[in-house]
This record gives sequence, C-alpha cells and structure tokens, in this order.
Amino acid sequence: MKPGPLILAFVVLFTTSCALFRSEIGSVSDMLPRDTDLSGWMRTSDPAEYSGTGIRNYREDYHRTGIERISICIYKTIDDEKNSYTVELMKFNNTLNSYGFFSRIAGGTEFSSDTENEFYGTHKAVALRGEYIVYTFTESDNEDSDAVLRSFIRASLKYIGTAYTRDNPDERINILKYRDNYGIIYSINPVAEQEGIDSIYYTQWRHNKALIKVFISERVSFTDSYRLFNERIKKGYIIAESGTIYKAFRRNIDGTFSFISINDKWVYGCWSSPDIETGKKITEELRLRISDYNPR
Repeated sequence: MKPGPLILAFVVLFTTSCALFRSEIGSVSDMLPRDTDLSGWMRTSDPAEYSGTGIRNYREDYHRTGIERISICIYKTIDDEKNSYTVELMKFNNTLNSYGFFSRIAGGTEFSSDTENEFYGTHKAVALRGEYIVYTFTESDNEDSDAVLRSFIRASLKYIGTAYTRDNPDERINILKYRDNYGIIYSINPVAEQEGIDSIYYTQWRHNKALIKVFISERVSFTDSYRLFNERIKKGYIIAESGTIYKAFRRNIDGTFSFISINDKWVYGCWSSPDIETGKKITEELRLRISDYNPR
C-alpha cells in the first residue's frame, strides 16, 4: 500500500521539524542577555547570528579562527542612546581555539591556562567557559563601565550554565609558564611579530628589568620548521648556530634583538631582547623546556 497524503504530509512535517529543532540546538543567540536581565538596558534589534563562511561577513579577522557560531547584539540605555555596548556570544570548535581568543583579548595581563577564565578592562571584558566565549565591549566613556561590563558577562554566563567542556586547552602551554604568571597567548593565525608562524604560543618573561617576548610552535615536520627558519635568513637574520639545532638573530630598529631557533619539529625564540647574550640564554632555556616536554 502506498502512503496516503496524510502520512506523506506527516513525514515531511516531521523531517522539517527535526531540521528546525537541530538548528535551534545549534543556536547561541539564546545565551545573550535579555532586556529583562539588566534594568535600564534594551536591545536595539534582534541578535544577528553567523556560522561557517558567514562569519567572514561580520568580521574578517574572525574567519578561520575556530568559531563555529557567533551571535551579536547591541544594547543601549533607555535614557541615553549614545551609551551602547556590544555583546558577542561565540561557540568554538575546541577549547584551544576558544582559549586562544580569550588570551589575545587578555594578553599582557596575568591569567591561567584554564578553561574557565575572565578578564575585565576599561572598555572591554571577556569570559571563557570551555568552548564558549562571551565578549562585550564599548566605545562609551562611562564611569560605571566596569559594573556594566560585569553585568553583561554575568547574564550570559547564567545562560551558558555548566554544560561546557572542561578539558585543558593544550599541554604545550605549560612550556612557557614562568614565575611572573603573565598569561600565555595562543593564536591559530600568525601574529605580526612572527610572520608566517601559525599555531603559535607566546608570552613575556621578565629578565632583570626587561620584558622579553618568547614564543614556541610545534610544526608537522622538520621540513616545515626549517622552511620557516630559512625564510628568516632571507629577511636578514644572521645564523649563530647550525647542526641539529639551528639558531639565528637580527638587530631590530629599536636596538633590541630577535632570535629564532629550530630543533626537529619545534620553532622557538624571542623578540625584544636587550642584547645578544640574553637572547641566547632565553633560547637555550626554551630548548631545555621543549626537550623536557612529555605529553600524556
């Protein structure tokens, strides 16, 4: 017996409903603050949500950073429309990339490499919960800005709840831990100071009175690490050591020194070193730490 029109209609309706249900589960807009969460604040419009390649339409620099979905909403006060705050709610494909976003916002401050983290600045604040990020910012100069930023963050964290991944982002982060506790930053894309090196970890170490930027990156092969080293040589770096360990340096315009070294698949080094000897000590310290690295 062939299915009748009623059964066929039910199948179509059920399939459509499942698709809508899956879409609703994937949405992150429900994690944004409601008008009722914050007294005196209101949404200027419905949230705008992006996923996949659509993220590029919102912000080019968010493209290919691991964001699976992002929802954005702007809030204004009832009595002052110029006083506005933007809240972005993001879900990433893994905890390393969500940590990476958090670390770049909080860079230069002290923070741990946990999957639960918060940072509050003058005009921006960000909270990390596993694969989720809440990021709020404003251009308004408001004496109550700190309290407002915290209120938006708290409201979204309430909706995120406890259903997030608690796995540590990446054990390689621990290689760069230092006594000053400056947060270790991860970037899936290259940073300006280390052009061409993606999947890079970096932070700053205090050596005497100098703050020296240090970095590491584990590549897929020695061929890849050597390629990056060779590119630096072509840009004016001077080879200081070769063999199983390669090391090169250059003097920067401001008088500081940058170092790059490779050992097997690892690329590591520093920049803003006050002198050559300090740079050599830093790269040797990094080499020893990488040698002792034993992932579980």
